[in-house]
Amino acid sequence: MKYKIFCFIIFSLVFTGCFTSVPSLEQRYTKLMDMNSKESFKSKPIKTGSFTLFSLQPTVTCKDSIMHVYIEGDGLAWKTRTLISDDPTPINPTALSLMNQDSFTCKVYISRPCQYMTVLREFTSLAWHQRL
Repeated sequence: MKYKIFCFIIFSLVFTGCFTSVPSLEQRYTKLMDMNSKESFKSKPIKTGSFTLFSLQPTVTCKDSIMHVYIEGDGLAWKTRTLISDDPTPINPTALSLMNQDSFTCKVYISRPCQYMTVLREFTSLAWHQRL
């Protein structure tokens, strides 16, 4: 009897773990801005030749100063080993967490291409899973 209960509990834990949902882009953006709320940074797009990057830049001027640059990782490029994500925005922005631990004043957070871009849909999933 104890074995059946143990097996049921293990099965239930494994089964419920399979149904965790990926937070929406809006939820991931809200999490990013909540993490940023303690800091004095503003979001500012950075236009490049191919993409527009999301960034958080200091509201103070950092003229003639060294700047610490934090570039986000791959994020959610893949939902599973074989399923490409609709949007690579990270669930847990690691680079921002590291930046928040840095006591240096002049620092900037830069996302990878296609992350946090709710309005500008200038990319397809090819941008984060194949070389262009």
